[in-house]
Amino acid sequence: MTVLVTGGAGYIGAHVVRLLQRRDGQVVVVDDLSTGSVGRVGDVPLISINIAADDARDQLATTMSEHGVDSVIHIAAKKQVGE
Repeated sequence: MTVLVTGGAGYIGAHVVRLLQRRDGQVVVVDDLSTGSVGRVGDVPLISINIAADDARDQLATTMSEHGVDSVIHIAAKKQVGE
């Protein structure tokens, strides 16, 4: 079972990623790193995708296929109204 975590390089996302790893799950992170940090991800595959971009759907489909993703936890978000 592989879980894709959007926003997995953010503060909350990184905690979710670590919990999934502790449960012996395979994890892949998708984050645009606009507020996230590579250092929070550790040895989990990190794919840099802006999920608001026009081509995000194709990029996500490719990522999910390549990593055998069967579930998604969507945490990616902008936290300021202006964003």
